[in-house]
Order: sequence, then structure tokens, then C-alpha cells
Amino acid sequence: MPHQLIYAPSTKEHLGSLTARERSMLFDGVDRQLTHEPTKVTRQRAPLRDELGNPTTYWKLRIGALRVYYYVESKPKASVNIVAIGRKEGEQVRIGSQLIKMDELISWLNQEG
Repeated sequence: MPHQLIYAPSTKEHLGSLTARERSMLFDGVDRQLTHEPTKVTRQRAPLRDELGNPTTYWKLRIGALRVYYYVESKPKASVNIVAIGRKEGEQVRIGSQLIKMDELISWLNQEG
């Protein structure tokens, strides 16, 4: 059964910082990768890990330099909740107008998501 894709309202700002080509690649990749088996680990999908290396409830999807951060709910209806979209820049990720260090990403997602 396909998962419903739910974009958080804040992702509208995140998408605004992308080019039209990047948005097209992103939507294509999200539709292809996350509607079925969004929690299956692949080269493009992986759970985010905390500072101790333990998996968190958040996952990331890689689409080139773009990153999609999401969590999955199975009840009441199977859904993928996309909370942030950004561009990886070295050891940081730019989400909208904010530049976030990778070691601060999970706490940022907990505040935003």
C-alpha cells in the first residue's frame, strides 16, 4: 500500500531556495523513493543517527546534493511526513536561509518537526 506524502508547511520556504530544475528532481525522487518502503535502507535512504550512533525517528533521502528529512507514521494511515528540504554544503546543510551543522541537525529537526 503506497504511503501518503505530507509536506510540512515550512517546506514551502525550503523549496523556494531551490532552482526549478532542483525542485523537479526533488519531487521526482521523493515520489519514486518514498511512496513505497520509505524505511528500507538503500544508498539514497538512511535513518539519521544521534551523537552515539543510535538511529532516530528521522530519515534522510539523498537526491544529488539535496537532502529530504522525514519521518514515517503507520497509523492511522501510512504516511511519510517531510519536515525539511535542504542542500548539503560540506559538513553543513542549508535549509531555506539557515545553514545548520550536521551535528546540530537532529535537535533542529526536533524543534521544527
